[in-house]
Amino acid sequence: VALTPSNIPYGDSVTVNSGDTRSFASYSGSFENAGMVTNEGSIFNYGDGLNSGDFDNFATLLNDITGHFTNAVDSQLTNGGSVHNFGGIVNSGQISNSDDGTTANAGSLINSGTLTNEIGGTLTNYSSGSIDNSGTISNEGSTSNEGDISNSGVIQNIGTVINASTGVIANSIGGAIQIIGTWANQTGSTTNNSGNIDITGTIQNAGMVTNAAGGYINNALGGAIQNLDTWFNETDSMT
Repeated sequence: VALTPSNIPYGDSVTVNSGDTRSFASYSGSFENAGMVTNEGSIFNYGDGLNSGDFDNFATLLNDITGHFTNAVDSQLTNGGSVHNFGGIVNSGQISNSDDGTTANAGSLINSGTLTNEIGGTLTNYSSGSIDNSGTISNEGSTSNEGDISNSGVIQNIGTVINASTGVIANSIGGAIQIIGTWANQTGSTTNNSGNIDITGTIQNAGMVTNAAGGYINNALGGAIQNLDTWFNETDSMT
């Protein structure tokens, strides 16, 4: 069943019940929500999806490789189930991966709004995945990166970040990373910094950390750096 924009106007709601499956924007169409969607079944997006209202997922939300899903300014997407992205997601509003929520990215995730991975939540960026952040990402749960993460905004880690063997995290000029929890740079992984990294938690490096010219890494009171491999400070950088 394909749902069209006229199904969910402002102020209206749609509930996908447990066991039900809905295909939004099947292959060539478009889907727009300006009201309220509650998913307790399965939703598949193959085309162009726009959420400018409230979208609560408690089961399965899949954005296919052909899918483009936009979470607009002042909109809210809350995930307490599973979100699988193989296409493109653009967030200018708020996305919350709540307790026991799982978000898996194997496509492109562009964030200029707020993305929160709450306590108990799991965020995984697979080797084919890319995350480009110019807004705010707050990790209170567990985040694993096997692909590419680029940051020119703010990343705040209160929980655990694991940068796996194929993972590359780049903090560009103007970007800020706050490590309050644990940040593990595993063997084969890379963290490049041209912005600011403030550490009041723990960073464990078994891979490669490069602090480029103009980059600043501040190991503040209570912070711990555990380096087991390569840590390179370029000229005019500071750690």
